[in-house]
Amino acid sequence: MRQEIAKQELRLGFDMQQARIAQELAIAHRITNAETVEIEEFYDKSGSGQAGLGVNEAGLNLGLRGDGKSVVKRIYKFTGHSVPTIDVALPQLEEANNQKPADAT
Repeated sequence: MRQEIAKQELRLGFDMQQARIAQELAIAHRITNAETVEIEEFYDKSGSGQAGLGVNEAGLNLGLRGDGKSVVKRIYKFTGHSVPTIDVALPQLEEANNQKPADAT
């Protein structure tokens, strides 16, 4: 049973990593095809800690406490779609078709 749980956790971790990769690739593709892109990123990493000592008739009490948080927020704003117009794309396509491969001799 524990082996099956470990396998499922491993698969879940792999699937989550694949989803992150797919998301980043989709964002990169959208950035490439957008006319303008605005990206805002916010990072907040903070932490705190406390230590305490208490003494009473029953004995000694020592305590430690700590916490931390990490917040990442990304905002992407895409405007337009940068697809070359036919006036620009057609001459480039014709030029590419007219180029002959280099002779390999």
